[in-house]
Amino acid sequence: MTVDFDMSQYLNIFLDETEEQLQILDEALILLEQERENEELLNKIFRAAHTLKGSSASMGFEKMAQLTHVMESVLDKLRQGELSVTKEVIDHLLAGLDALKELKTEIVSGQDKQIDVSPLISSLKNLQAASPGEEAQVKGKDASPVQLETGLLLDDVESNVVMAAEVKG
Repeated sequence: MTVDFDMSQYLNIFLDETEEQLQILDEALILLEQERENEELLNKIFRAAHTLKGSSASMGFEKMAQLTHVMESVLDKLRQGELSVTKEVIDHLLAGLDALKELKTEIVSGQDKQIDVSPLISSLKNLQAASPGEEAQVKGKDASPVQLETGLLLDDVESNVVMAAEVKG
């Protein structure tokens, strides 16, 4: 017995829920930068990422599911005390949030813009490898520090801007 299940009937529900979870992530990540020891806030962020991961995977939006899975892993390391809440971590999570917003826009438009989230996923995985208080080095696509063609190495903030621009195409 096969059942044809039309997921398109649930798209509007998914989009509404996604918007709600993105709003929670947006507001809570900004607050977390100010209140780095707030476990309740960290748990709220984790739950929003977890919900978004599950619903996007259920709907078949793999890039969104993969990105939120890695973000969720970073958040779990923060919750477990295996990683510290730093400006760098917040910047990476905010870059992830920006990419999730772009992916949602892509879903709404119905046009595959070929948004490449792999550099962001790599940098988030790199963060997970850092021990508490240790600053993970931001890595580009080739797993080396971001360096301009002129040979100038970029600092963390500049690297994050480049990474976010790459994600947005």
